[in-house]
Amino acid sequence: MPILQCLKVLTCIPVMNEPDILVTMEYSEENENANVSILYGGDRLNIMEMKDNLSMKVLKGVEKQIQYEWNPEEKRGNRISMIVC
Repeated sequence: MPILQCLKVLTCIPVMNEPDILVTMEYSEENENANVSILYGGDRLNIMEMKDNLSMKVLKGVEKQIQYEWNPEEKRGNRISMIVC
């Protein structure tokens, strides 16, 4: 199930003293895709740049599009947006 594989991306985020993670998911029956957005606090951390990351390797097998954004002005400045099939 692709949605469960998408959640594996959360295992890439390092241990935080006070976790601040927001995950939203939307599913479209029309195009049978799921939009997943993961926002998390802390310093800039683009998990797609981490090497030898099994979770990202699995995720890249099901995602159609994935994007990372960093906004230091926001409480949850790290954002991963993806479309999975």
